[in-house]
Amino acid sequence: MKHIFKNRQGETIVEVLVSFLLLMIFTSMFVVSLRYARAMSQKAESLRETAYAFCAVTGQSRGPELGE
Repeated sequence: MKHIFKNRQGETIVEVLVSFLLLMIFTSMFVVSLRYARAMSQKAESLRETAYAFCAVTGQSRGPELGE
């Protein structure tokens, strides 16, 4: 029975599989975050264009100055 527990090859395979699984999880999280950042960037760009169009219609070029 003692020589069964001395075989450590199974542990290295498990360690490799767990490491690969963690790598895949973190990679997928990174890809999702990039997609979210791109979507928010596009949304900000459309909001910026809408704000510029609104300012052009109302005649405002800038917001009110601080201190006035």
